[in-house]
Amino acid sequence: KMVITSKSVTIREFVEGYNNQDNEEKGVTTMNGKLDLRPSFQRSYIRQNDINWKRSLIESIIMGYPIALMYWGDNGDGTYENIDGQQRGITICDFVHNNFEIVIDGIHTPFDRLSDDIQNRILNYELKINICDGTTDEKLKWFEIINQPIATLTMQELRNGVHVGKWLEDAKRYFSAPNSNTRKQVNDGEDKYCAGRYAEKPSIERQEILELALDWASYGLDGNRD
Repeated sequence: KMVITSKSVTIREFVEGYNNQDNEEKGVTTMNGKLDLRPSFQRSYIRQNDINWKRSLIESIIMGYPIALMYWGDNGDGTYENIDGQQRGITICDFVHNNFEIVIDGIHTPFDRLSDDIQNRILNYELKINICDGTTDEKLKWFEIINQPIATLTMQELRNGVHVGKWLEDAKRYFSAPNSNTRKQVNDGEDKYCAGRYAEKPSIERQEILELALDWASYGLDGNRD
């Protein structure tokens, strides 16, 4: 049975050594490599272009409002893998490393131009973490359970949580990575990676392009490639 314990981590500790390669197969780490913020079963950073959501998160932290719990899996060697909280975690790290701006009194302001008082409010803010100690299967099941109530995961994202491995990571690199050629072709209005069964173009961020590619490769559920 998985054991869950609670701890707090300041944002100052959380953002130390943040390393984001912007590359799906290389992942994202922080806390000087102790936390794998985007392990293999995680989806992409789908909040990348949602500037209003990102600013609202940072403003909540500045005001001292509570934000949602994060869940980490304990690897048993002093390191952790993120189970839930990737979107918040990357957003916080990105802001502290000046990768986007908030608006204060009508002025677009990055972290390093905030007053010392506001910077310290952010850095001293305590993130609430639930540490999950259990088997890989238990952690993956918990990942599925805590994401299902708000229906945020696509079927392919759920499958990725179960069928982990190098083959899947290679497939995600070609069909779901933020900088892949597939993204460019979809954004350019090409229909090459779209199918009539989709009412709208599938989203590369939600790994629906990967799902479609796998469906085509397996000739579809009905055995018909068309």
